[in-house]
Amino acid sequence: MMRMNEEKRTKGKVMKSRVTVLSAICAAVIFMSGMAVAQSPARQVIRGTVTAVSNGVLTVKADAGGTVQVQPDPAAKIQKLAVGSTDLKSAVAATFDEISVGDRVLISANVPDSGPAIARVLYVMKAADIEQKNAAEQADWQKRGIGGLVRSINPTAQTITISVVTAAGTKNVTIQATDKTQLMRYASDSVKFADARPGPMAMIQVGDQLKARGDKSADGLTVTADEIVTGSFRNISGLITKIDIPSDTLTVKDLATKATVTVALTSNTDMHTLPLMVATRFAARLKGGAGAASGAGAGGAGGQGPGGGQRGMYGGGGRSASSDLTQIISSMPAVTLAQLKVGDALMIAATASSKPNSVTAITLLSGVEPILAAAPADNSMSLAPWSLSGGAAPE
Repeated sequence: MMRMNEEKRTKGKVMKSRVTVLSAICAAVIFMSGMAVAQSPARQVIRGTVTAVSNGVLTVKADAGGTVQVQPDPAAKIQKLAVGSTDLKSAVAATFDEISVGDRVLISANVPDSGPAIARVLYVMKAADIEQKNAAEQADWQKRGIGGLVRSINPTAQTITISVVTAAGTKNVTIQATDKTQLMRYASDSVKFADARPGPMAMIQVGDQLKARGDKSADGLTVTADEIVTGSFRNISGLITKIDIPSDTLTVKDLATKATVTVALTSNTDMHTLPLMVATRFAARLKGGAGAASGAGAGGAGGQGPGGGQRGMYGGGGRSASSDLTQIISSMPAVTLAQLKVGDALMIAATASSKPNSVTAITLLSGVEPILAAAPADNSMSLAPWSLSGGAAPE
């Protein structure tokens, strides 16, 4: 049985920067070790997470798959690199005793036919530093992030217009890219941010999901982006027709296509439910009715809590009426597969698949009956499938 509580959703996630940074310095490590991988099959570059430290040997879960045991050479160069740094010269000397479980490592090592790999160069990023930056990035995404569907792209002006669903209705927001904006795109067949790759604005297409983080204008209609993440995902709105708990799958009748779709759930699927009050408010906004008052009072929009944190939208307090659906989802109660029932309405963001009737869910939202009744064909209600932590990557 799948259990989607906050601890399980966050367990196994790694911060994007540690993948990006370690990738950026990987070639430099090989160069500094004086031997390219292609030139010597015995020399390998190992990138991964430390899972055990015992008797002078590291056990490393490699990003490429599998587990490797590594023992530093007596003359090994061990360096500690700050999270976010891509400059090897900024690394400082460290010792083997400073390495602990959870640390990220990048190692150039000789791999013998038997026994542990012998590390000649070892760079380490401390788990505590990673977690600290991860928390800061997550808070920044909540504060300065926005998500929606791409409606138009102007490569000359470096602008992208997205439609954003808010508690006050749907609005268009202009995302302004600059030469410093980091552009990332999800792989077409993967839910892992670790598989996302940088690329030009030309990779963005109308209809894509987009998540941006940056400075917002006073009216909230323009965002100058530090980071833009996009992907081509399938959005499904429909009713559950079958639930298979042992296989972690459910079957949904897609309201738009009328097709029956099998939806696979993983430990990384982000699953939430909308309380009736919240769903009703969104539904009323979609219909343009007065039933969704701006909610500045109890149970409605209450603004930010201390330190810029958001107070919950249910059980008193809440986000401002300008908050987008993507951000609101993250504060909603979690739901498990066992809590869902045949006939429940769902909104799902899933991987784009070559198999039209089989997908893997990235984000799943239940309790959306009022929303689908108000706008059953309104694709502006599509979900953005991001798990925030600067775009965290499952392990």
